[in-house]
Amino acid sequence: MGSSDKDQGKKNTPQVQTFSVPFAFGEIQENIGISTNNPSKPSKEEIINQAFKFHSQGKISEAAKYYEHFINQGFKDHRVFSNYGVILQNFGKSQEAERSLRKAIELN
Repeated sequence: MGSSDKDQGKKNTPQVQTFSVPFAFGEIQENIGISTNNPSKPSKEEIINQAFKFHSQGKISEAAKYYEHFINQGFKDHRVFSNYGVILQNFGKSQEAERSLRKAIELN
C-alpha cells in the first residue's frame, strides 16, 4: 500500500461508485475458496493482507470473501469489520453492515 491515501481514494472512488452487483451476496458466501501456495492454513496476517490487497485494487467481491473468511476463522481486527461493513452496505445489507461496523467500534 505504498501510495498515499489521496491516491487510493482516487483509484477506489470511481470503482465503488460504478460497482454493480450482478449476483446475490449469498452466492459470494457459497463460493469462498481461499487459495494459497502454502499447504498449511493461511495465517491471520496472510488472510488480512490479501483482503486489503483486493480491496485496494477495487476487487470488492474478492475482498469480501477474504474479510468474511477472516471473521469466520474467529479473528478480530477493527479494520476488517469496518471495511467489511462498508462492503455489506454497498451490497444493500444494511443490518449486517451495522453489526459489522458496531463490532469495529467495539474493538477500537
